[in-house]
Amino acid sequence: RYRLSATMGLDGDIDEAFVYVLEVGPDGSPINPETVPRSDRNHIQVHYLPARRDPTDHIAYGTSALLGRLLRAVNWENEREKVKGFTDQISESLAANSSVNAFSSHLKKIWGTLHKGSYFTDPKITFVASEIEALLRHLSVSFSPGHDDNLVDFSQLSDGQKSMLYLSLVLSSQAVGRAVLAGEDDSFDPEKLRPPVFTLIALEEPENSLSPHYLGRIVNALNSMTSNEDAQALVATHAPSMLRRVDPEHIRYLRLTETRQSRIKKIQLPAKTDEAHKFV
Repeated sequence: RYRLSATMGLDGDIDEAFVYVLEVGPDGSPINPETVPRSDRNHIQVHYLPARRDPTDHIAYGTSALLGRLLRAVNWENEREKVKGFTDQISESLAANSSVNAFSSHLKKIWGTLHKGSYFTDPKITFVASEIEALLRHLSVSFSPGHDDNLVDFSQLSDGQKSMLYLSLVLSSQAVGRAVLAGEDDSFDPEKLRPPVFTLIALEEPENSLSPHYLGRIVNALNSMTSNEDAQALVATHAPSMLRRVDPEHIRYLRLTETRQSRIKKIQLPAKTDEAHKFV
């Protein structure tokens, strides 16, 4: 187990501590916890899906970060020269436009009157970066078919669809990292990818942006991801439609006490021989 504890000082400063819980007492409190080194913390990733109705900014950033980390870790050596040839052709074709040519001529003439020297004497307008790393900065996710266009950018999806896309990318990234760590996939550079040894996914009130019939699929996907011991999922919800899709043993009930402290409880299930067990 991995535990975060914190204490607040009189001046409002918060002192936090991350510890490994190797042994617990009868009441569940940790016994002789071990401090987690920072090097270990760097191998744990947390992905958070907020509850707000418009998660565009968060998901757009998260999508680009996930895809960028994956694609930057890919071995592109076999495709590098081919991509450079294609991008050079695109740039030359666009630069051959008469209007672009006219502007380039004026630019070169005026630049020559201002800049003197043996270097940087010939300015050219270029349209496409020839390096793969530069192209990866403009990556996106598109879907087909669309209602009107053949390709639809993910920014045109609904809030619920964006949430499902983000979750799909997280699960895909975790599956790739798991395969790389197990030595089953050598197409990625482990030093660049740095796959996590443990992944935590936190979903806050997914019912806000997803229809009830999607919630079951979300739960099934999370159960599949957490079937191994290298991942965990936390879902905060008030919706009965979400609770009925989760085993009662996995539910934790949180409430504030009179002293404004959070109390966490398990659901006390009746014995299987009890008549009440039929209704759980």
